[in-house]
Amino acid sequence: MILWMIKKLTTNDFKSVPWKNGGGNTCEIYQLTDPANPTNFLLRFSLATISQSGPFSLFPHIDRTIILLNGDGIMMEFSDGHKKQLNIKYSPFNFSGEAAVNAILLNRQCEDFNVMVDRRWGTAQVMVQEIERFAASIPAYIFHFNDMCFYILAPGDTLEFPHQQTVIITTL
Repeated sequence: MILWMIKKLTTNDFKSVPWKNGGGNTCEIYQLTDPANPTNFLLRFSLATISQSGPFSLFPHIDRTIILLNGDGIMMEFSDGHKKQLNIKYSPFNFSGEAAVNAILLNRQCEDFNVMVDRRWGTAQVMVQEIERFAASIPAYIFHFNDMCFYILAPGDTLEFPHQQTVIITTL
């Protein structure tokens, strides 16, 4: 029998990787690599600092969720003419990785949290909540952005904080 324990990752575990389009770098928090094609991922969590306007990288077959953490945000301009102003902190926005998106900074640089899932593998539910305790009934990933810690929970795991904390919870 395998016993699961909560896995905690900190900034020492995160790594800086270049954006796919070469326009900057992202801080990769966690990646689940596709075993059939190790150059691709099935699931990825990252932090990105957007310091200049420009295009988002394209990710075929990937469903993306972006959450503004700091700064004034961006205007996302989609090639189909649709626009989305991402300027409310902690408000998840979902979009397709195939979408051609140009980001226009609203003022100064901003920082966002990203969840990317290969839709051929699964789907993710991403929410921002205030919690003191979280009991996982299914696999869950929790990012505590004040402490910059990332937790991986298996079913049956319980994560407790000393007082109520704002976290990003992702379940598959």
